[in-house]
Amino acid sequence: MKRTGTTKVLSGISALALAFAAAAGTDAFNGISTVFAEDAAATTETEAEVQNLTDEQIKGIWEGFYTGYSNSTNIERTIKLDIYDCTDGKIKGFATITSEEHEKYYFTGNYNSETGKMNFKGQSWEENADGWGFGSFSGTVDPTDKSYSGVTDSSSAKPFKLTKKSDDFTDMKIKKENIHRQWVGEYDGCSGDIVVRRNYKFTIDDNSDDNKITGTAYFSPSEKADQQYAETGSYKFSGSISEESGNINMQGFEWIEHPESSNFSFVKLNGFFRGDKISGTSEHGTWSMEATDIIVGDVNYDNMISADDLLIMKRYILMEVNFSQAMINLSDMNGDGVLNIIDFNKVVNTLVNP
Repeated sequence: MKRTGTTKVLSGISALALAFAAAAGTDAFNGISTVFAEDAAATTETEAEVQNLTDEQIKGIWEGFYTGYSNSTNIERTIKLDIYDCTDGKIKGFATITSEEHEKYYFTGNYNSETGKMNFKGQSWEENADGWGFGSFSGTVDPTDKSYSGVTDSSSAKPFKLTKKSDDFTDMKIKKENIHRQWVGEYDGCSGDIVVRRNYKFTIDDNSDDNKITGTAYFSPSEKADQQYAETGSYKFSGSISEESGNINMQGFEWIEHPESSNFSFVKLNGFFRGDKISGTSEHGTWSMEATDIIVGDVNYDNMISADDLLIMKRYILMEVNFSQAMINLSDMNGDGVLNIIDFNKVVNTLVNP
């Protein structure tokens, strides 16, 4: 009669252990078991060390593709991540859609150093030419081949894969004490349903300890817009600045000088500092600013008000020369959006009574 059951086959090393134990006794066998256990533990620790991610492995430039959508149709796009902050399981950075123009946003996310899991989602647009929304990215970082792959919007039909290209990154953090107070540039306002480019000037009057700001803004017609949309105005604004991301947002709350048209409303502006420049989105399009330390009335940019400035302003008022709108803004002494004899007289008074 055959015996049924499972035959246990000993490995060579196990058989050797048993033979040694039979010859030397139980203590020797226990000793061998302990050695094997220590070897196994050492192997496990080594594997864990390989799997653990460091902040340095995550920070840097990542490039690859992801699956977005257009008109409910999935479409593959290319993207670049600049991860500049990676601390205590949190990441911060900027994503640029490299297959499109003028699509860039600030994102935040989380990562697990033990499992390699990482996710992020956009928080604020720096450029958004096509009015897109934010998708969510969720995947795993493999430090071996420096890849990050997964899916967007929790959909298996929307894969992505990025590869780390460089350890370099651009630190977007700022210090409020280094922020310029005077800014000039342009923004997109609107007249009805028509988007209108306007010149813009603002001053940050107060930057409090909790990063809240208040200031004064002026706008005037741009040479890039039709004269029928020529409007000037000024207002007080409030907002905030993030030192962690370099983000600034601001919105008017009180008119100083209301434009002639009655349908004007305050424009909400959101942007990011880039050294002495700001770029961002308005409710109707984009805005861009440059810092200026030039004194108002200093039209020859020599950092002082003198008779030379009066001569240049006089030539403009007499229509002997043309000024750019930015130059008009910088010579607008009373903040009404135009340069005329009133501003000229204010410069005279400044020279007489400095």
